[in-house]
Amino acid sequence: MDNLNELAARLITLPGIINTAQNSIIDLMEESKAFSNDIDRLEAVIKTEIGSITDVAGKKLYTNAESRDAAFIERSAENQELTDLRTELAGLTKAIQLQRNEVEMLGNEQRNVRAILYFFGGGEK
Repeated sequence: MDNLNELAARLITLPGIINTAQNSIIDLMEESKAFSNDIDRLEAVIKTEIGSITDVAGKKLYTNAESRDAAFIERSAENQELTDLRTELAGLTKAIQLQRNEVEMLGNEQRNVRAILYFFGGGEK
């Protein structure tokens, strides 16, 4: 009977635990969005710089999309701030997924505890 009481107590606490985990996901997603915005801003700056580069005659150095794309890839790889932002975003993306897994696991636990208590409590009579 003690195990059933422990399960009942756990069932009572699970909604709060799940809510906290879900709120953590929201916080991580907001942080992730901020990093994404910073990445977009920095990429736009790099693209603008590439588009404004001229040769000695004053003509645009990168005249077609392929050359601009190649220059963007090269400059992006060399930009430490952009690399750091992308690394942080990747870490946040992983943290969000891990937190989602935690919420799913807690939800499964909640359903299982409910079913066990229903079964051992006699169910519907």
